[in-house]
Amino acid sequence: MAEVKAAEKGRQSEHLEKEVSSRGNCTSSSKTVAKDSCKDNSDSTAAKTYMRFYAGAVTQDSVLEGIRFDFNYGARVEVPAGDYRVRFLDREACLTLYDSNASGVLVTSSKKYFVDFRIEVYERDKLIFAHDLDLQGKKVLIKFPVGILGDILAWFPYAEAFRKKHESDHQAGLSGDQLCPIGRTAGRSLC
Repeated sequence: MAEVKAAEKGRQSEHLEKEVSSRGNCTSSSKTVAKDSCKDNSDSTAAKTYMRFYAGAVTQDSVLEGIRFDFNYGARVEVPAGDYRVRFLDREACLTLYDSNASGVLVTSSKKYFVDFRIEVYERDKLIFAHDLDLQGKKVLIKFPVGILGDILAWFPYAEAFRKKHESDHQAGLSGDQLCPIGRTAGRSLC
């Protein structure tokens, strides 16, 4: 039994290594990465992964020069070169998810699902920027993976409950040629 679990764990880690190497280092979890390294490195000849998402460039300017942030595919904050420290906090659980020095990099959270994030940026240990995630009235994409129709259908009521709780304007996204016709016949644009 232990040998079977060890072999299965080996296959899982081999699959994960292949998936991470096919995406490049942009998907590093809670690590700082060079700004220029966050490009879609997908290869059309590579094996299909469970779900692929390219968050694009950081979209939200702060009031401070060189500091940009957003919550596209987790919390992300871009800081200029200097003596900065970035913190990601989970406000609901009262946990610090990330706290490290940063200079001229893009910092991304390892949590790519909904977390009640707070982003804090310090310069020389003085808080200079803080932002709490607030989805009220914002457009939110809930992207469902391809190939598991039953799970997707089971999650629809929760996506609607999420929209009501946060008063957001959300879209449920289906991808793949097999699922889009189902979304269209349901009377909603889900693709």
